[in-house]
Amino acid sequence: MSWFWKWRNKPAVSNPERLLNYIVNTEADGQLSQSGIFQSSDAQLKRMIRHIVEFFKEQPGPRRLMFYCHGGLVTEAEAGAAIESRYQTFLGNRIYPVFFIWQSSFLEVLEDHLRETVHERVYEMSGVDTAVDEVIEEAAKLFPEPWNAMKHRAEQVFASQGGGWRFLLLLAKALQKERLQAEVHLVGHSAGSILLYTLLKQLLDGKAEVYPYLKIITCSLYAPTCTVDQFENAFARAIDRLLLKRFFLYTLSDELERTDPSVPFYSKSILYLISRGLEAQQGDKPIFGMEIYARTNPSLQSILAKGKGAWVLADRESRPVYFPAPSGLLELVSRAREHGDFSTDPATLNSTLCTILNCNQLLAEFQ
Repeated sequence: MSWFWKWRNKPAVSNPERLLNYIVNTEADGQLSQSGIFQSSDAQLKRMIRHIVEFFKEQPGPRRLMFYCHGGLVTEAEAGAAIESRYQTFLGNRIYPVFFIWQSSFLEVLEDHLRETVHERVYEMSGVDTAVDEVIEEAAKLFPEPWNAMKHRAEQVFASQGGGWRFLLLLAKALQKERLQAEVHLVGHSAGSILLYTLLKQLLDGKAEVYPYLKIITCSLYAPTCTVDQFENAFARAIDRLLLKRFFLYTLSDELERTDPSVPFYSKSILYLISRGLEAQQGDKPIFGMEIYARTNPSLQSILAKGKGAWVLADRESRPVYFPAPSGLLELVSRAREHGDFSTDPATLNSTLCTILNCNQLLAEFQ
């Protein structure tokens, strides 16, 4: 799907109230959101947690939670519509989904800045893609503030005063009271990786003790915008410290990254613009979700070599990757073709279900 935002659909949520047992919504400062389509509060979180506990008591076998963090190019309405169309499939696989909605205005601000800054020069050089891209990258270096503000918003969700962190503490306390243990499976798309980076850093730094009531089993990142340093300092470190058992990375091939129409005027993916523009005041910044940086990362290669994870590369051939599980080899594949596709691609979502369930037999599939 293209993210040329001018012609984006305006999705609607048919029953927001029904979804509140699956959503933690936060404002720009990370606090629980008191406005918008989905309103979160301590009372709402506690109702949600009671619902989770009841769900677990009714489920045979492992108790599984999925924490999903959307990317920075998603509005509240889009996030809600996506949740409404997907949450039943997770429940159908006996996985309780928790979706973290965080307010990001980066989408509109980026388009406005690009249009104002490079509009005339872009059209003067129409047809010269490389030159246009270089102009846009140089222009992006001049206004890192919107991108920095969006990253700050992402970081606040699981900061010590954030609504996501509040939910985690309340959940751990409730499970302890009920003498229940649950698996947690982390999934983050694009800038959602920054939320999960903060969550893991908080736990690695000893800000809360949630084990054994909450055990983090898998983490799946779709085209993450986190830097290579952030991957090293949180995700790889969590594997080394046994806080996280298995790690799965989904990225576009570099060929597809270089032809991704996600950003207005720009011929490459948003990750290239971040690496060469928005984060490049002191030179290109290695972004972990780009094949050119993931392929040469020693920590990722170590995770793969030790059988603690897999890297699914979405390319034009959609070649599967096989990962060993007790029931046999898991077949993991992505048919994403653009940056925004991962969160809607059935193959990617079904592969994520396989890694959460640790088997190929799904009770319900994404279509």
